[in-house]
Amino acid sequence: MAFRDRNDNDSLENKGRFNIFSWMTRDGAGVEPGEEPVMKNPSVKNFFKLFGRKFNQIITLNLMMIAGNFPIFFLFAMMTGYFSINTASPAYTLFAQLNGALGSTPSAYSAALFGSYSIQTPLTVLSTVDYVLIALSCLVLFTFGPVMVGSSYIMRNMVRQEPIFMKHDFFYAIKRNLKQSVIFGIMDVAIIFFIIYDIFFFNLNFSQSMAMKMMFFAAIFIAILYFFMRMYIYIMMLTFDLSIFKLLKNALIFTVLGIKRNACALIGTLAAVLLNFWLLVVYFPIGVILPFIITLSFTMFISAYCAYPVISKYMIEPYYGDDAISSEAAEESAE
Repeated sequence: MAFRDRNDNDSLENKGRFNIFSWMTRDGAGVEPGEEPVMKNPSVKNFFKLFGRKFNQIITLNLMMIAGNFPIFFLFAMMTGYFSINTASPAYTLFAQLNGALGSTPSAYSAALFGSYSIQTPLTVLSTVDYVLIALSCLVLFTFGPVMVGSSYIMRNMVRQEPIFMKHDFFYAIKRNLKQSVIFGIMDVAIIFFIIYDIFFFNLNFSQSMAMKMMFFAAIFIAILYFFMRMYIYIMMLTFDLSIFKLLKNALIFTVLGIKRNACALIGTLAAVLLNFWLLVVYFPIGVILPFIITLSFTMFISAYCAYPVISKYMIEPYYGDDAISSEAAEESAE
């Protein structure tokens, strides 16, 4: 097992260079002299303290995640219906058969039936442009994994309280892990899609049989289990030289070893998502815009804060001892 980290060639002078977005990357409040590193005591109090210090960078990272997964905007454009064909069709599903049976024998009776069963309902048909937009949105399969790796690298460095150079670090991590991140990114999107599909499918058929009820709860369990695994997979991918099989295996082990911190991450993520949903109901504009500004990166920050101490305890400290964080950072700068 080998560590995979950066050789940071950026300078503080470059970081401080003025640009119109400099407020986003500006450092937060400094660390008090003699203050204990967050990773020495990753408590709830230190979580909010670190979040306050990195607030600007978390917002910046959220914008980078959205921009990196730009193909999703093609799907949004299709969902607006602007390019679709809007027409109307009889609401009665058997109208075509009725028309075929009575169309050749017009009468008062058939006219009454046509009047009752030919009520029109709006119908939207996908156009050629819509299908092109859907195809273009599928490119997110190839951007999702690399963007997750770049974002996870920045989040990990936030938690370790290391200097962060947003653009350099983001693309550095992607470059170092491009092949593996693309492969696993496709797997990740597919797994998430099928889990969500199963939850909705078994929920709609919940009352049909006991088997459907059992499958619904099984799908919920798998969703929670995979949520826990994802907390560790991307961080391990960019920190260690491991195969995808070993990443999944270790992540599954960490779902048990880090059960307390995993539960905290789940509660925190659910709270953030429910808050966003509540704002969506109470004041729609804020609820819609928040995922594009902070919700995505904030939930990712929660996961990284809860997951990295577990990875450090079981995969890093056995090699470096009590001074694992500083020793690992020293190895990075020496590469």
